[in-house]
Amino acid sequence: MKKLLLILLLYYSHLYALDTKSTLNIYHELFTSLLGNKKIIVYTKDKELRHVFESSNKIVLCDSIKEATIILISSISGLAPIDEELLNGALHPIVFATDYRLLKSSNSIIGAFYWKKGRSQILFIKHRLDKYKIHLPPKYKAFMVDEL
Repeated sequence: MKKLLLILLLYYSHLYALDTKSTLNIYHELFTSLLGNKKIIVYTKDKELRHVFESSNKIVLCDSIKEATIILISSISGLAPIDEELLNGALHPIVFATDYRLLKSSNSIIGAFYWKKGRSQILFIKHRLDKYKIHLPPKYKAFMVDEL
């Protein structure tokens, strides 16, 4: 019984490591497409995502929204102070979300990477990308919409 439990534990930890690595790769590719050659400095309060990004040598985490080149929002409570700063013109980073509802609720968010029915989804709002003068590679054209 102990051997079976050990095997299941090892299997789970291996799947978690693969999931962390694939999530990190997806975010790195998305952020590189959005920023070009700029340094990827991410601000997020999401503890799981911070844990994922800590293992990256390409994505740098920061603790201040003013230092960030990308703000990654994963909750509605984290959105209000950032929206206010953006409206005041105090901030100029790109805002990205991990939830469709967040993308829909704020005009400051340019896109989202989220899960729906067990499948990953990527969505960008074209006129919001245009506001930041972001031109995505052709492989993302299928994920751009004019309106939600």
